[in-house]
Amino acid sequence: MLFLGSSETIGQATDLFTPLNRKLKIFKRQPTKRAVHSVLDFSPAEEIVQIPQKEATQPLEPSKGVNTVKLLQAILSQSDMPACVIIDDSSNIIYIHGRAGRFLEPAEGETSINILKMAKPGLKAGLTSAIRKMTVERQEVIVKDLQVKENSGYITIDLIVRPLPDLQTGRCGLMMVIFDKGSPQEKKVVTSTKQMHKKKSDAVKKLEGELQHTRENLQITIEELETSNEELKSTNEELQSTNEELQSTNEEMETSKEELQSLNEESATVNSELQGRIDDLVFANDDIKNLLDATQIATLFLDIDLNIRRFTSIMTKIFPLTATDTGRPISHFSSSLKDVDLQQYAKQVLIDLDKQDAVVRDTVGTVYRMRLRPYRTVNNVIDGVVITFEDITELQQLLNKEKRLAAIVKDSNDAITLQDTMGNIIAWNNGAVKLYGFSEEEALKMNSNDLLPRPKEKVKKILLGARGEEEEEEVSVVTERQAKNGKIITVWLTVTKLFDEKKRLAYIASTERDLSKLSEVASQLLTGQDDDK
Repeated sequence: MLFLGSSETIGQATDLFTPLNRKLKIFKRQPTKRAVHSVLDFSPAEEIVQIPQKEATQPLEPSKGVNTVKLLQAILSQSDMPACVIIDDSSNIIYIHGRAGRFLEPAEGETSINILKMAKPGLKAGLTSAIRKMTVERQEVIVKDLQVKENSGYITIDLIVRPLPDLQTGRCGLMMVIFDKGSPQEKKVVTSTKQMHKKKSDAVKKLEGELQHTRENLQITIEELETSNEELKSTNEELQSTNEELQSTNEEMETSKEELQSLNEESATVNSELQGRIDDLVFANDDIKNLLDATQIATLFLDIDLNIRRFTSIMTKIFPLTATDTGRPISHFSSSLKDVDLQQYAKQVLIDLDKQDAVVRDTVGTVYRMRLRPYRTVNNVIDGVVITFEDITELQQLLNKEKRLAAIVKDSNDAITLQDTMGNIIAWNNGAVKLYGFSEEEALKMNSNDLLPRPKEKVKKILLGARGEEEEEEVSVVTERQAKNGKIITVWLTVTKLFDEKKRLAYIASTERDLSKLSEVASQLLTGQDDDK
């Protein structure tokens, strides 16, 4: 038994199942092994008698290499079979035997070999009904007394539709349609009265036959409509289900669209923030570049492998670097520095993780203060070395000059002191220690007024006058000083004003020379001249 749903059919497998209830879609499976039936019946009798079934000892199997149409052609050519045609399960004509043109004619329009389209008036309805009935029942169907139009009149025929097995595939998809007019020997001569009754009886039979055919066609049409209605109902349910799925998919797509829109807005916000950060980084990079260029300090950035990461433009005075040298090891370049192993310095900084300072010179005499520092990231990770070279040539020259001047001042026999604007002593040389007896430590706690003897108004007035900004920058005068032991010493006092960058008095420098010793030297010189005379 086979139970199908409302939207299911058996398709082309009509030879495998027999319908028990077409409305409920209940089918019965036919036996796969069938007895062999006679395909053709060449009996000359008026009624087509079916040949009794022969018992076959073995089931029919498809014959390899046997062509069913050729076999039928060979059989029909040697028989007195009335005009007939062989059609397939689609009602297309495969083979024509005899004068079938009396019953069939080409249809108007496109060329077609469909027998239903080629059937003449009066034949199509019965032929359609017989083919459908035979397709369902798979048994021979006979339709009697069909009035087929021929030229100006009608011809009465019996229509026979028989199933034919396909010897190649074993399926019963072929059909034979026989147009039987009956034999002339069976016609009898009757009187006119009998002929009139016969015509009336034939007309009634014809009408009854047409009515029966109409009922059968109507029943078949109703069943087909019911089946179509059930199939349409099933299709409608499937379409509704599909519509619901599509609606659900549409809702999911709408949700996805909203989520994508939200993600797009978030991405736009993140993009704006990133763009702002990029702008900040660009500004910071520009600021750092301008800062490094403005400081005129040669700076070199090395990574953890001592490869060049970045450098300032002034660095090219020390190393012959170009923009394409980024990423190359620093050991590949020679510098203008004298006796400096920069790579060794950098390695030592990475080992000690501490800074290193050194004063180095290049081949043209420029003096640099070289400083090496570990390169630290924001996360306090050592990721290289930063090396700076500061040009201190002028500063070095000033320091050397200052050292020479300091040595001269320190070793001078004259007393040289430095005071602030209040007269407090802030510098005291060795000549002052020898002249006045006060040590440098004692003198730095004294005021210049402490060296004035009594009365000292005149000397005080000179010193006070030297502290005024309106006086001359240098004042010289002979005066007296009192040493630590109380001795009064006559000195030649020279007072020099020192101003700051705003032309304001900052310090007072004094140079004091012992005149008593000069007098003794002068007396000795004069005495020596008199002796010579």
